[in-house]
Amino acid sequence: MYAFEKVLDQDLVKKVLSGALEKGKLAHAYLFYGVEGVGKWAMALELAKAVNCEDEKTKPCQKCTTCKKIFKLVYPDVNLIFPLPPLEGKSGSQRASEKQELIQKIKEAKISDPYDEVRFFKKTTISVDDIREMIRYLNLKPVEGRKKVVIIKEVENLSHGGANSILKVLEEPPGESLLILTARGVDRLLPTIISRCQLLKFSSVPSDIIQAELRERFKLSSKKASNVANISKGSLGKAIYLAQKKGEFAQKSAKKFLKLCYDDGLKETIDFVESVSKEYTKDEVLELLDGCILVFRDLYLFTQLGKEGKTLDEDLEKLKVFFDSLRQLELAIREAERTRRAIQQNVSVVLALLAFSFKLKYKTN
Repeated sequence: MYAFEKVLDQDLVKKVLSGALEKGKLAHAYLFYGVEGVGKWAMALELAKAVNCEDEKTKPCQKCTTCKKIFKLVYPDVNLIFPLPPLEGKSGSQRASEKQELIQKIKEAKISDPYDEVRFFKKTTISVDDIREMIRYLNLKPVEGRKKVVIIKEVENLSHGGANSILKVLEEPPGESLLILTARGVDRLLPTIISRCQLLKFSSVPSDIIQAELRERFKLSSKKASNVANISKGSLGKAIYLAQKKGEFAQKSAKKFLKLCYDDGLKETIDFVESVSKEYTKDEVLELLDGCILVFRDLYLFTQLGKEGKTLDEDLEKLKVFFDSLRQLELAIREAERTRRAIQQNVSVVLALLAFSFKLKYKTN
């Protein structure tokens, strides 16, 4: 029996993989894709355990030496490849040391919680050297297990050379090997990579499951857990990230930004937007916009239901005066969602946020 108990939800993915394992028809390469924080990494580790687990009944058993080593990310027959930011070291030894420190930082986060994410402030890539090293690794026989497993996180960040180098091993993999690629989507991947893998789509995690996890892990109140779940949009990883900061980042940033849009001058708004473009990661900019949407929805609910609806904190009370109708709030939500999509499609953060701020100030008033 195969039980992937460390993975929340994703019943269809579990069913497909369990069936393949039971019939002995596991694919040589899988592409797990879906938004950040929905269990792709957790499932990759569970699958690596399942193919090498020592227990004869339940796999992965979580108790044998193999399962414990894979959990601690020290199993010799499981190789992990992560996208990394540019290395700053001047010499080869300095860059190698810096690379190991970054990898260790990611591993520590993943050991602590497979849904957690380490976020970098610069563009990350997987180099051609990483893929060449992976190929050499796969051509060696397993040291302890039945299969050598390679897990590549966010394969859409492959360099051009890395993407071309991986094609051959995907087409002609060594005998006892399994490749598990994860990606947020397939639109940035070469068709030749996609065609050589079995695709499994990971769906968003239901809000009630996220809220239950947040209440259990972080002892959040039901209201705060609901707010964080709403912002996370089905990503447990994102919800955990927000909860670790007590869910304050997105909401505080959003309230500050909206106050500038409606109440302060143009210079202050431009200064804030420029600082955001320099200091925030792309994910954090999207979280800011998620926070704006949540603010507008709170105001919408309050306006619609009055005293029977939500109570407003001091910041929301100040923002409420800028909206005279539900129609204005509907327009504001629509503009925030449109801006979010634009930034996801790599429109300039400065241009997108400034356009958003002008539309809020003049179009929704």
